Parts: sequence; structure tokens; C-alpha cells
Amino acid sequence: MKIKMLLVLLATMLAIIAFGEVTPGLEASQVIKLNYASFLPPSHVWFYDICKPWAKEIEKQTGGRVKITLYPGGTLVGARETYSGVVEGIADIATGVFDYTPGRFPLMAAFDLPLGFNSSKVGTRILNEAYEKFKPKELSDTKVLYLHVCSPKHVWSKVPIRNLKDLKGLEIRTSVPNIWKALGAVPVAAPQGRVYEMLAKGIVKGNSVSLDCLKGFKQAEVVDYITLTNLYLTNFFVVMNLKKWNALPSDIQKIFNEVSKKWVTVAGGAWDGCAYESLGWAIMEHKLKVIHLSSEELATWHKRVNPLIGEYIKKMEAKGLPGREWVDEILRLKKKYTK
Repeated sequence: MKIKMLLVLLATMLAIIAFGEVTPGLEASQVIKLNYASFLPPSHVWFYDICKPWAKEIEKQTGGRVKITLYPGGTLVGARETYSGVVEGIADIATGVFDYTPGRFPLMAAFDLPLGFNSSKVGTRILNEAYEKFKPKELSDTKVLYLHVCSPKHVWSKVPIRNLKDLKGLEIRTSVPNIWKALGAVPVAAPQGRVYEMLAKGIVKGNSVSLDCLKGFKQAEVVDYITLTNLYLTNFFVVMNLKKWNALPSDIQKIFNEVSKKWVTVAGGAWDGCAYESLGWAIMEHKLKVIHLSSEELATWHKRVNPLIGEYIKKMEAKGLPGREWVDEILRLKKKYTK
């Protein structure tokens, strides 16, 4: 009898280890097992403050009926194949960057425009509301769980950038070359993993990205100045394979939708919090000097890049897409939520 009791106890412990919190009486065969792919390292805010807690919340709210296994660091699908990996069923759920596959998401590309968002929390709310209103066809081959954006992008550099004259001819690493080309810089494409060395060796003189990279990729160690611009940001997706989604019981689908709706605020807050923390760390630990552009200078920068918005609208309308309506809605929501 004692041996039997020990075996039952052991089985229960193994179930808890394997599946987390499981509803009493729930058998392993009843657990819905899903994988979740991310190209991010486990140490990145996007993974440990957004992806991982979301998965844990789903498991908690379903009483252990859903078990999500995370695959960080591109171990399941690569960064550029993330979305297609979900469509093809390699990944059940995945998070990634829209502009890693140029041309596939034409309407989503509007968030690479110089629209001047001042926070991830605002940008993330606007992105989700605009998506819900338009439901772009480009995302119809997956179940969109929620969308989010990084904190606004700035530029840090080896030399001070106080005006367009300082920027002229300067090599700036960026994922949005048209903005920096319009500002007179020389845009250079490179993955974040290479930027530290490029800055250290002077291959590029600056980098334009969200503030989390100052600490997350330790780039504050190899620059001296940061110029705050708030010109643009980058948007991300969290999507699920349609076949997997349709196979979920309706009550489980409801939980996924409710948790994902909550994570619009969670993700925006996580990005903004990490941005402030990283900037503070860079100032305190590495004496980074912060440059605030005057309102007149910032207006000059916007005057240079604003034509890109009109060019984007024309390009979308030439494709038969509602470019003007889409941008107008984003700007309307920005005015509504920006204080």
C-alpha cells in the first residue's frame, strides 16, 4: 500500500514539473501542447517580460489545460522566417518583426514612417485599434493574438549630433534607411549583434534603435552621445497557426483573446519601462551625454522626412490598398491618445 501511494505521489510530482499547474483530475492526454517560437535571447525584455509571462498566464487561466513550450533564440524558426513558419505549421505561435520580410506586410509598414510616437504604450494601443478596424488581408493567414511596438527610436553616436549639419555624411546603422537618407546620413544595414563591434571599430558612427539596446546589447559602452528624436518605431506580431487556433475549444479561445487583449498594455509598459531603465543605466554607468533637439531643429528634421508619408500613401493606393485611410486613422488615434 505504501509503495502504491509513493507511486501516485511521484506521478503527481512529475505531472506538475511537466505541465505546471494542472486542474485536479486532468490527465496528460487532455493537455493541449503548443510551441512558441521567438528569435530573441532569453535575456531580452521582449522575451522575459512579454513572451514568457503571456504564455504562463495562458497556462494559469486555462487551469493547465494548455501547455506552451517556448523556443527562444531562433531555435525553432529564424528571425526572417518567423511569420511563414507559423503559416506553414512549423511553429504553433510565434512573435517577430514585420519589416524583417519587406513587402509582405505593406500596411503594417506604415509604422516605420516618421509619425512621431512618444511611447510604446501609445503606439501599441494605436496599432491594435487600427488593426481591429481594418483587419488587413496581409495578416489573414494567421490568427493575430496581439501586436505591439518597441519604444521610440533615437540615435546614439561617437560624435555629438545636434543638428542636420552634424548628421550629414555620418554612417548610421538603421533598419529604416529611407529616413536617415532623407536626413543626410549614410544608412548602413546590420543586425544588432554586430553593431557593438561596428561602433567600437568606427565602421559606423551611430546606431538608430530603441533604447533597450543601450543596455541589452551593451552599446552604451562604445558611444558617447545620444540624440533624442522620437521620429519612428518598429512594430511586432504575435500570431498563431490557423489550424491550431481553429482546433481549440471555444472556452480556450476566449481565454487566449482575453489574455492577449490585456497584453497590449503589458507589452507597451514593458518596452517603455526597459527604455527608461536602459537610458538611466547608460547615463549613470557610462556617462552618456543626452542631447535634446530644440523644437525648431526637430521641426526641421520632420520637414525633411514628412514627404516619406505621402510617398507611402501613393505607393499603397497604387497597389489598391487603403493607404490614406490607414495613415489617417493612425494619426487620428495618435492625436486622441497623445497628451
